[in-house]
Amino acid sequence: MPAGWRIDPENPTIQRYWNGSRWTEATRDPVIHVEVRPSQIMPAIIGSILISSVIIFIALSMINAAGGF
Repeated sequence: MPAGWRIDPENPTIQRYWNGSRWTEATRDPVIHVEVRPSQIMPAIIGSILISSVIIFIALSMINAAGGF
């Protein structure tokens, strides 16, 4: 097995460094890799803008119906 960070064989909640021939004393918390693609960001931004616009429209409509500012 090539050298690198691996799940600790004795404690699966941490990672331990394998130097290519043995486990070292070096440990760390597991690293979680999250990949966000631009195709995932745009719908979230557009959705947020749309929801905010609807809330503002409803609020202004309620203010107008109550007699304005």
